[in-house]
Amino acid sequence: MKRFFFFITSYLKYFFSSKDEHSIHSPFVFNLYRDIIKKKKHYYAFEDLNKIRYHLLSDRTALKINDLGAGSKVNQSKERFVYDIAKNSGKSSKISELLFRLTNHFHPSTLIDLGTSVGLTTLYLSKASQHGTIYSFEGCHETAEYAKKLFKSAKSDNIITIEGNIDNTLPAQLEKIKKIDFAYFDANHTYEATKRYFEWCIKNIHNETLFIFDDIHWSPGMELAWKEITEDPRTVVTIDLFDIGLVFFRKEQPKQHFILKL
Repeated sequence: MKRFFFFITSYLKYFFSSKDEHSIHSPFVFNLYRDIIKKKKHYYAFEDLNKIRYHLLSDRTALKINDLGAGSKVNQSKERFVYDIAKNSGKSSKISELLFRLTNHFHPSTLIDLGTSVGLTTLYLSKASQHGTIYSFEGCHETAEYAKKLFKSAKSDNIITIEGNIDNTLPAQLEKIKKIDFAYFDANHTYEATKRYFEWCIKNIHNETLFIFDDIHWSPGMELAWKEITEDPRTVVTIDLFDIGLVFFRKEQPKQHFILKL
């Protein structure tokens, strides 16, 4: 109940402070908002991805969950059905398709996906960047194995699944990758972990890198982490869309923070 009231309060704050394109004076953000964020363009891959989504929502496969993060918003059980994970922990079609459009627009070559889960969101990234390589990190063995089978059946061979505690696997992989074009943070939804992953990944950015943080209003800790990231002098353009937050490092832009309607 406490989390529910926090969510409602956070959403009302967002609702009354968020703006549309008429408030945007940055050409970069204006074009991004008008042409990518708000424009609901239908892509070739959405039909197949929706079929996979419907399959997951009816899949009664039981998985033993080894959750190293903050857990589910709804179900904290150590054994969960795939349909429950897809329904309560997966991203909605709206957010998944936005992630697809952003990925497709920026054409990243090296993508970091923190939090594979059963793999649906990772597939959206994969289908939008078929010439890129996605390093997808998952701490739960059974979930990672399920996702690998899903990737194989979807013929997404550009995904490299890295299993294990992200606190160990991410720093090791970043030493090999060196440069990140795109990173999606959807793993351990705590203040400490979010800031830790941010600090590790920011060492590998370049001018065109995009970071996307999931559930930035999930808890007071996540809101604080997001606030500190927006205020960090190393970030330049930050956009709050309530469900997710976008972070750009473009040095040619003035430092600005936007709260925009989605």
